[in-house]
Amino acid sequence: MMSGKWDTPLRIGSQDIVAGANIVLRNMGFSGQTFTRLTSEDPLYSDELSFAFFDKEWGVRAALFTAVDTKKETAWFKTLFCAPYLESEFESKIKRVLHTLKSKGVKEVRACDRAGYHFKAGIEQAQTVEKSVLNRLGFQTVKSLVDCELDLRLFSEFRKKEFLLGDYLIRSAQDHKKLLKFVTLNFGENWAREVKASFERGGVIEAIKKDEIVGFAAYSGFEREWFGPIGVLAEHRKRGVGSNLLFAALTRMREAGVTLVIIPWTEHLLFYSQTNAITAVRRLDVMSIKL
Repeated sequence: MMSGKWDTPLRIGSQDIVAGANIVLRNMGFSGQTFTRLTSEDPLYSDELSFAFFDKEWGVRAALFTAVDTKKETAWFKTLFCAPYLESEFESKIKRVLHTLKSKGVKEVRACDRAGYHFKAGIEQAQTVEKSVLNRLGFQTVKSLVDCELDLRLFSEFRKKEFLLGDYLIRSAQDHKKLLKFVTLNFGENWAREVKASFERGGVIEAIKKDEIVGFAAYSGFEREWFGPIGVLAEHRKRGVGSNLLFAALTRMREAGVTLVIIPWTEHLLFYSQTNAITAVRRLDVMSIKL
């Protein structure tokens, strides 16, 4: 018999949800920083359409975080987890959320791929309860990608804080505004948001040629263990720039005491395999339903 209550995430509180998520979700730490990014920092977050189950003995055992963009007629289930004994009630709750979203004019709900405000870009294969619930409600897998895990104790391609690669200078970013403008113009606002977070919480490496930025690599932005994004202008690729940006960023992460690195939401395993430090690859399924 359930000995708890269903409530909204913000009323339950971040510490309880962090603790509950780290028990139920697999292989990836949920932090207070995660909670803030998924809720109060996300302009589309809806506490009204999010919920959590608080067990008096065990803490939070189920939760769903929802973001809604009525202009794009799209909503996202950004993080969802559920203990097996709550599966039926969890399904009923999500069904009500879907009904409300439809009444608001939302035509598609995705789990998850809400760029910049996700915890995981999709549903893990190991999340059998959550996948079963979504499948029964009509969700279908529309895309698969992976999270790549590195153990920096295996990494040995260290790089100096500043070095030359032919005509390219690889170093920590000097002019934050200039680099953010470069990323926004060439790679979009979502990547720029992640780079901005890296300036505030981690770091950013840049590649310079003739005083112009041609590439970058960001790390420890939204999560301390996360690497990325990384980007090089097309005309400067296949010259080792991207690899050296990667190696320089991982060196800085290792210096900061990070040993476990997650490269989220990637399709470029061959590129990251050159680190010789990959220890796990986890498939994630982006699921969607049309309302």
